[in-house]
Amino acid sequence: MFARSVTFLALAAGVLAQTTNTTIDPSSVTLTLRSQWCQAQQNTCGTLCSGDYGNNTCSPDTLAYSCTCAANNSAPGLQYYKETMPTFICEQVFTNCISTNAGDAAAQALCTKNEQNNCGHLDPANFTAAAATTTSASSSATGTSASAATGSATSTSSKAGAATMAAMRNLGTGAFAIGVGAAFGYMI
Repeated sequence: MFARSVTFLALAAGVLAQTTNTTIDPSSVTLTLRSQWCQAQQNTCGTLCSGDYGNNTCSPDTLAYSCTCAANNSAPGLQYYKETMPTFICEQVFTNCISTNAGDAAAQALCTKNEQNNCGHLDPANFTAAAATTTSASSSATGTSASAATGSATSTSSKAGAATMAAMRNLGTGAFAIGVGAAFGYMI
């Protein structure tokens, strides 16, 4: 029962780590800005993977990106950090929301609340990689990660898993709360 719950949470985390842009039209942002976003995304991926990434790409034309750490082929929790594509897109959605609702204080307050709840606020410069540990069959793993491409889940004690789990622990995002709620519902 516990293993099924951990697997479900890992898959939910994989869904949250989507690598495609579905919330803004890339052409609504200048190519120069999109290029800056991609450069920052790739720098942050390198930081969160402790310089050991397996895949680190970003297209300024489409805003499609990929970031996986080589240690366990998992994606770090990019959505929790500033200087990442999920946060740049989220901040652009916020800017668009404020502009669209000019003169409507209640709507702009909702825009601000959504930004606070959904955009990453952790500073990647403050990221500290967890010490690599080894686990035996009788001990528990320190993190859980998911591969979105294969849908498989693996327990790990890698630095990337620690980055994702630390971010989830520090931020109570609505998406994570929904995933946890669904996991508990799944266990029952």
